[in-house]
Amino acid sequence: MKVLAFKMITGEEVLARVNGTQEDSKGKIAHYVIESPMTLMVGQGGLGLMPWALANPEGEFELPVSAILLAYPAQSEIEKQFLSRTSKIALA
Repeated sequence: MKVLAFKMITGEEVLARVNGTQEDSKGKIAHYVIESPMTLMVGQGGLGLMPWALANPEGEFELPVSAILLAYPAQSEIEKQFLSRTSKIALA
């Protein structure tokens, strides 16, 4: 399991577990297969996370590369927050 942050063409920042990728006919990544996506929000207490797909917050989705500006690893504190929100296991 890999967690990545995505900067979308809409300006949103989304964190998600990446379960895999799908390639196009030329062998380039066409979609990321993601699970439990959450959007990064700025609030009074600092950065927070909110489900990106409110109707199915723990679902698996195909995220097209054409909708993404950047894909990158999140800072460790943000990744820990994401994992604690999306996992049934408590993190130390």
